[in-house]
Amino acid sequence: MSEFFQEAPQLKNTFENDRWLKPYLRHKLPHEMFAHIEGDLHRLGQLCATEYFELARQAESEKPVHVPFDAWGRRTDEIKTSAAWRKMHEISALEGLISIGYKRTYREFSRLYQFAKLYLFHPSSAFYTCPLAMADGAARVLEIHGREEVHREAFSHLTSDSPQEFWTSGQWMTEKTGGSDVSQTSTEARFEDGRYLLSGTKWFSSATTSEIALALARLQGAPAGSRGLTLFMVPLREACGRLNNIEVLRLKDKLGTRALPTAELKLNGARAYKSGRSGARCEDGRHHAKHHPPLQFGLFSRADDPHAPTAA
Repeated sequence: MSEFFQEAPQLKNTFENDRWLKPYLRHKLPHEMFAHIEGDLHRLGQLCATEYFELARQAESEKPVHVPFDAWGRRTDEIKTSAAWRKMHEISALEGLISIGYKRTYREFSRLYQFAKLYLFHPSSAFYTCPLAMADGAARVLEIHGREEVHREAFSHLTSDSPQEFWTSGQWMTEKTGGSDVSQTSTEARFEDGRYLLSGTKWFSSATTSEIALALARLQGAPAGSRGLTLFMVPLREACGRLNNIEVLRLKDKLGTRALPTAELKLNGARAYKSGRSGARCEDGRHHAKHHPPLQFGLFSRADDPHAPTAA
């Protein structure tokens, strides 16, 4: 009697085998546009079932490492990530996963095209779509509220399709005092010598290897509650490469999303740029990183496929 071995599941082209996406796009997009982008989505679906999926497996198996000091005892707070995780950055730029939405080549349908690509990429990205979603949210905020040259420069990087120019962003909101209740934010912003400096602790900060972050802080003398908060753009590093008065306390030991570096950060007078009116709510800021529907549906679609292996 021959010994039985169960066949391993095989992931097929995620665009062609998605029961929902192609019919939805055919219904929503102009015929000429769908015909123009269908080949790109087919190509991406094949890569998400093969090369990108294997990179995600590799990234999840090689967790980021926090190196607080160099060999000479200097505080450096280097976060080392895997080659596969860094490759996701290059892929994201070349695929136009953010830039498509801002080039607006397809006018009002550009976002739908962008979201379709994110939907396909997400389950095979080792959650690189977390910094992508936050980069997208930051780009939209800066596009609307950025008034200074430094904002325009950051927007240009966030929406670039060049791997050498492309930036991602963090969003530093969560603190020990309030968790998701940002009205309890205790990080303080002071205006000193013509610039804003932030001091406080951010408890759960994802994408800590990004180039910038959007952070909430309370200006000195501002009232309590959410109306007393101001949004700031914080560069993570100085021009010399040193961290911008930011200390990495530790990386989070998480049950999942292991490839994604999430940290507790202490801001010790970090240089920041005011990005909007104090106490004002961004009416166009509904496109928030932590509630990015295409990414959530992308996971559900893979979970709905009984033959799909996982990247973990």
